[in-house]
Amino acid sequence: MLRLNKLLIFLLLISCGGGGGSRGSGANITTVSPCGTSCSASDFSSSSEYFNASNGGQNFLSAVNADDAYAILANNEKNWAGNGVTVAIVDTGVLASHSDLDNNFNSSSSSAGANVDSDGHGTHVAGIVAAEYNGSGMHGIAPGVEIASVNFVADSYTGDLSADVINTGATVINNSWGTVDDNGDTVDSALVNFEIEQIISSNQNIVMVFAAGNDSDTQPSYPARNADYDSDDPFDFNGQMLAVVATDNGSLASFSDSCGSINNCLAAPGTNIYSTTNNGGYGLNSGTSMSAPVVSGAAAILQSAWPSLTGAQVVTILLDTADSSGVFADSSVYGAGMLDLENAVTNQGISLSVSSTGESYQYDNTELNIPTSYQALFSSESVTDFLNQGVFYDKYGRDFKADYISKLEYYNDSRGLDFFFTDHYVEAENIGFNSNNFAFNFNNITDRKAEFIFENPETENQNVEFDNLFFSGNIAPKLAFNFSATSHQSNIVNQYDFLSNFNIANETAFNSYYDNNIDNSQNFALTYQASKNLALTSSFFRATNLASDDEYYGFSNALNKSFKKFAINFAHSFYHEENGVLGFTGSEGFVSADSAENHSFDIALTSKNLKFNYFIKYGYLLSEAEQQDSLITTSNNFTTSNFTLGAVYNLNTKEKLGFSVARPWQIEQGAVQLVISTGLTDDGRVITDSLTVDLGAIEFYDYEIFYYKHLGKNRELKFNLVTNQQRYLGNNDFEHAALLEYVAKF
Repeated sequence: MLRLNKLLIFLLLISCGGGGGSRGSGANITTVSPCGTSCSASDFSSSSEYFNASNGGQNFLSAVNADDAYAILANNEKNWAGNGVTVAIVDTGVLASHSDLDNNFNSSSSSAGANVDSDGHGTHVAGIVAAEYNGSGMHGIAPGVEIASVNFVADSYTGDLSADVINTGATVINNSWGTVDDNGDTVDSALVNFEIEQIISSNQNIVMVFAAGNDSDTQPSYPARNADYDSDDPFDFNGQMLAVVATDNGSLASFSDSCGSINNCLAAPGTNIYSTTNNGGYGLNSGTSMSAPVVSGAAAILQSAWPSLTGAQVVTILLDTADSSGVFADSSVYGAGMLDLENAVTNQGISLSVSSTGESYQYDNTELNIPTSYQALFSSESVTDFLNQGVFYDKYGRDFKADYISKLEYYNDSRGLDFFFTDHYVEAENIGFNSNNFAFNFNNITDRKAEFIFENPETENQNVEFDNLFFSGNIAPKLAFNFSATSHQSNIVNQYDFLSNFNIANETAFNSYYDNNIDNSQNFALTYQASKNLALTSSFFRATNLASDDEYYGFSNALNKSFKKFAINFAHSFYHEENGVLGFTGSEGFVSADSAENHSFDIALTSKNLKFNYFIKYGYLLSEAEQQDSLITTSNNFTTSNFTLGAVYNLNTKEKLGFSVARPWQIEQGAVQLVISTGLTDDGRVITDSLTVDLGAIEFYDYEIFYYKHLGKNRELKFNLVTNQQRYLGNNDFEHAALLEYVAKF
């Protein structure tokens, strides 16, 4: 190695203070957040050692928004104080026994004799970087780092600079010095640059920070002037070097050199900086020598929070996030701008959620839409604990704590407390024209009447709402059609469908899962009356799920056979679901399936016109999902079923009593596996974790009691009591809800 026998340190020392003791433990201090992971800037800035106004100096921590940065890091469960990083102070030595430095000083990694400081310059610089967070005096910008001192003083230096620096194991090297010879002329920079190159080439994680100089020049002094050296120059600094100019309360200090044409240059506070002194006390000093350690501490904080960052990446982040607004926009003076530590630790650019396979997704647009029926499963402690450990990554590959719980969006499906024995007749105000064979209507609900559910419907169009458009008519004596276009879901009802008036026989899984969440639907039904008691109905539909804006389309075929005392219904339905399966839809990283093909089979048996009427229905649904690259994996096949049974007893011609027991459509077999990123290894590899949610682990049951009495013309009395039970398989936990409806007309 070359020896630098002609180097002098340029210093700008204004004042020093006294007092203090010594311990010299050499143990890195443990820095704990004062506010856990629920921090605000005031939790840090309110400390007297953050800034003691009585010292009359410049608050260098506030100038770079350190308090906000600390809060961001603590809330992201990151080291906020530089713990685990070693900063080498290449200077006049460091008073290792100083009460605000001793726990951070590492004597074993420092060069010989570097634990004392006869000049005081090095001790002041060290305090700006790493004075301890211990409730007394002041603290440095990175109060949790470890200090390694390399004693480097002019002609008395006899070691190899690169060897001494490399031996410290430091990844941040603070250099508050420049090169001049004994006559005040610039030393051959090749000698210095060779040593710098040797240091940088030894470790890609190293960041070298140089003071720009105190000669009021338009360009930094050497070696800071060479900060831009890369592979195209005689020496390769690999983008791991920074030059720093000094500011005085928001503008360039009068003594400071400017950045000039140097790109790897930025500004930091450098006048009247309060820090540790070599008599054990504290004092004020000024110079770019004081600005450089502010930047060195910031670099150490980035390395501590994200150990996988290379030195070049740290330099890039500090430059990219610097404040270049207002006066700092002049790059010939301030380079990239004023150091902004808060911005440097904030996620930058497009936020990405990255999987272990290397796939990347936009975090901001990642969302999973879940039917409310399954909200309890995804709100369970096991799922929330799992999601709370999730992270996302910014454009520099840094991980930040993610709020994946907010990415789960719930939308209403058909699991509300709905009355089975509900009012089903609608009086509609029709605007349009009607003929014997054709009708065109624009409907608006005006009234609902409570009628017995087994009576044949008197209107073809039920469940109508404002903004519904209907076409219906007879093509031939035995052929009828019905078309509806609406902004909400509309069930197709026709006079030949014996069971649709109580909505159990021809209810498809499509209707069941997406009640109240269908937009822009079109339905077409064609019924062929084969005989008086036999009808075939084919229905076609297309709709959009309001939760995800994805399309559904399909068809249903039903055979209705009526006998004297009962009617039977067989139905098969098919629908194609885009971007999801069974209502579980998503975007970006949470796409549950590319598409799904769904087949449902239904059978229903209903008695009619008896004193005791009964009804039984069973449905089975098979869903085949096509997977898509995502952080979510669903089962390839889902099985879903439902059943309904009940009865109505005619107490007399005017009084009826009924009950029903139902298990609505619900998944029996099927699961969703969630995969989320949870962090980074020190070498930058993505860490992931997974959790499987068994959708078959929850069951729903509905129970209803119904009483109806006809009191005379336009007079009636009706009671409905509905209860819903939700049960988790594998334990005895139940959730109940109940609703009572009372209707009386006199």
